[in-house]
Amino acid sequence: MSSGARVGLRWAGLRAALLGLALAGCAGGEEAEALAKASTEIVFDSMDKLGAHHSLSSLRQTLTRPSGEVEPIDDAIEIKWQDWDHFEHRRVADGRQGEAVRVVDGVAYVARGGAEGSWEQRPDADGYRAELRASWSQWDQALGPFADRLELRDEGEEVIEGRPARRYSVHLAPADAPAPAPAAKAKGKGKTKAKAAEAPPPPADPLIALKGALWVDAATAVRLVAEIEGERRQGDKALRFTYNLAVSAVGQDQELTVPVHIEPAAAPVPPATLTPTDAPGEGGPTEAPRRPRSPRKR
Repeated sequence: MSSGARVGLRWAGLRAALLGLALAGCAGGEEAEALAKASTEIVFDSMDKLGAHHSLSSLRQTLTRPSGEVEPIDDAIEIKWQDWDHFEHRRVADGRQGEAVRVVDGVAYVARGGAEGSWEQRPDADGYRAELRASWSQWDQALGPFADRLELRDEGEEVIEGRPARRYSVHLAPADAPAPAPAAKAKGKGKTKAKAAEAPPPPADPLIALKGALWVDAATAVRLVAEIEGERRQGDKALRFTYNLAVSAVGQDQELTVPVHIEPAAAPVPPATLTPTDAPGEGGPTEAPRRPRSPRKR
């Protein structure tokens, strides 16, 4: 084979290799984009697919009123998940422990004021399963107002909790430019004049800032770690927030056991019943005496 032929084959091989890398990069980019989109739409069933895990999230908000008064709002959620018959769910709002729910072997136990006090057994766990499905995540509360302009930029692959994941930087996408106002036509002397329509100024953008980082599980699109800050207007008030999420102990036994101190559930009070009786004074109701009729005049 001549040297020219060898060079030609080498160039052909190099071009094929470069084309393969380009296609792989394109596929990876599309995969990363699809994973980012899926991570914003997951429900708790996706967390179930992740397997046993411990999740801790917090949402700290600061609401500033026009008077300058500042109102802090703090909320935290902790979930220990094994399966639908073994989980624990509790919430802390503004430093106050809410109701803690623990399900063991399909039986629900509830402790008011946190998981440190006495527990009470409940007859049915289905209501607490539904509650967990509805309130497991703070993502929508924090980022729901930014949904149309949430931008997740792929920053590459990483490993979180021993699982392949992708890291994304979080940004606020630019707002769409308002459409130009149509020109208004006014009739002049024998001709038509075009006048610019006097449109009111566009309203102020309620979304001010958004930044942070997000790590997403490559297999399930579950959000594993989040560190996000944002600011927006809420009517005449300004709201700033910090959202943090950490999922850990993936695949590990959450060691959920029956609580030690269990108070007996209050016995239901039967409805009061009345037993009529013919003889007054024996516990039955008595008829009120009837008023005698007046004699008719003839």
